Amino acid sequence: MNDAKTPDSPIHEADFSIKSESALPKSYNRGFAKHARLYDLPTDTDEHSRLDLQHQAIRTALGGSNYPEPGLVEKALTNADENVNILDVGTGSGAWAIDMANRCPQANVLGVDVVLPDVPETGRPSNCHFKLADVNKDMDTFEPVYDIVHWRLVEAATADTELFFHEAARILRPGGILIAIGANAVGNVPY
Repeated sequence: MNDAKTPDSPIHEADFSIKSESALPKSYNRGFAKHARLYDLPTDTDEHSRLDLQHQAIRTALGGSNYPEPGLVEKALTNADENVNILDVGTGSGAWAIDMANRCPQANVLGVDVVLPDVPETGRPSNCHFKLADVNKDMDTFEPVYDIVHWRLVEAATADTELFFHEAARILRPGGILIAIGANAVGNVPY
């Protein structure tokens, strides 16, 4: 059997417990998560490096902030009666979740995605964790304990955005906020 990877090579089924790049199916010498049927981009180290750069570019576009409307987000963070809980849906490389955990050491930050970011425990704050979850299948498993739900550039991988918004509203505590950043069809400007 020829092991050479070509554009015509089939993409093989991937185990949902992917942790290392070597376990990812290959196409064009890139790793893809086959079980994430709507996510057509790679899920390998190169893609996570691109997502890290994208995170920095979006922060620059937002004037150095991790989110638009910092006043609203800060209010949600300070109005939490209990521990602050933040959910990053479609965490990708984990850059936003790690950044938020560093900026808000009082918060519990959970990043979820169909592939875990390859971030060792020693490379992230102790208040930042990652979990396998699919925006299309697992939102109903989250409890209503979140002060912030973050969903950035995940619209193409979300099969039913109306259902996602319903579930995001359900898991937000009173006074919580959904941060939804997408890209318009003619450019990549956050809105």
